Amino acid sequence: MDRIQRLLATVLAVQLLVLGLLQFVFPASGGATKEQPLLPGLAAMTPEKIEVGDGTGATIVLAREGGAWTLESPKGCPATAGKVEKLMDDIEKLRVGRPVVSNRRNHAALKVADDSFERRIRIWEKASDKPSAELYVGTPSRFQSSSVPVGGKDPVYDASGLN
Repeated sequence: MDRIQRLLATVLAVQLLVLGLLQFVFPASGGATKEQPLLPGLAAMTPEKIEVGDGTGATIVLAREGGAWTLESPKGCPATAGKVEKLMDDIEKLRVGRPVVSNRRNHAALKVADDSFERRIRIWEKASDKPSAELYVGTPSRFQSSSVPVGGKDPVYDASGLN
């Protein structure tokens, strides 16, 4: 072995030693976090009312009347059932892994705070004052994804599939 080969072998041994030490000091977390539904109870729910609002105060309220979806304003105007069902299906299919942010202080920067948001979706199962589910859709955190927390909770997840 000449001098260059011994030097390269030594550098390789040092690199392997460093990698082994790092693996020991910082063990792997067991792989990627398993994804789970964002709103697990939504599949068992039959929504009666859906409200979609933006940060400017404009809202669209959809209500189920006799099995058909109608707009609340103007009262009784029929809504396209396929689009409402697609929205509900998309929300049900939202799966999330590890939170992107877990502190409420960061909600305003992602536009998912109670008073500063891109979109807020509220779903009522029965006619009541309190929605059964509330979801905020904020600024895109990656390509074709949005920051999404469940209303009243701190963790914000990265979710795709909602436009």
